[in-house]
Amino acid sequence: MLPTHKSAVLAALIAACALAPAPASAEPAAPTTTEVTFPSRGHTLHGTVVAPADHSGERPAVVIVAGAGSTHRDDYRREAETFARAGITALVYDKAPGYSRATSTFADLADDALAGVRLLRGSPGVNPSLVGLWGRSQGG
Repeated sequence: MLPTHKSAVLAALIAACALAPAPASAEPAAPTTTEVTFPSRGHTLHGTVVAPADHSGERPAVVIVAGAGSTHRDDYRREAETFARAGITALVYDKAPGYSRATSTFADLADDALAGVRLLRGSPGVNPSLVGLWGRSQGG
């Protein structure tokens, strides 16, 4: 058991800690973006690389593969920024000119996604052995 004056000091410290304002959490820096083009199947694809604000070291990266119908990279911009805030560089890209759910094959879409993988593997700040794919719906 603590002597009375030590108990009073301990109680005062506990009360002070409970009343102290929580430290302000620093808002993470916004990811950086770089517009890119890359070849696939005789087309030039257009995309955006969304990278963590802290560019130190080589980081993992992910190609975001759009679902059926989604043809513009901004459809998945929020996901790319979420990956970047988690320390993962992300590529979002527009589907190839002439894309159609009726005539584009899975092989066509896979070739475009693999072209994105090749782009990221050669990008500064990306660990080429840590590049993957993320998609939903048809892109999954």
